[in-house]
Amino acid sequence: MRQPKAGDPSDISNSTVLTQTEFSYDDAGNRTAMKIRQRFDNATGDGELMDPLTEPRARVSYTATYPDAIGRTQAQAGYGSEWRRGMGARGHGGGAFGHRGGVEFCVQ
Repeated sequence: MRQPKAGDPSDISNSTVLTQTEFSYDDAGNRTAMKIRQRFDNATGDGELMDPLTEPRARVSYTATYPDAIGRTQAQAGYGSEWRRGMGARGHGGGAFGHRGGVEFCVQ
């Protein structure tokens, strides 16, 4: 990932992020997982959203998509926002979110 330059709009380190969506893809380029972070009303700090225990605190929810051999979605599962049991939560080895992916941000 490239480093943003001063004044670069992709640098969110000094922005209040409201929603952050992270995507993971398999080797064929199919989206296999999505992690959505929604800022808590009482969260403090700027930059990327974290988890319910780390500022800026956020509710984290998880969705997995299961494509067939040619990339069509065969099933999709929502895993809710239970932090300790979520995919990729601490102590769970990254789950479906350990693979390469992308991030989208909604800032205020």
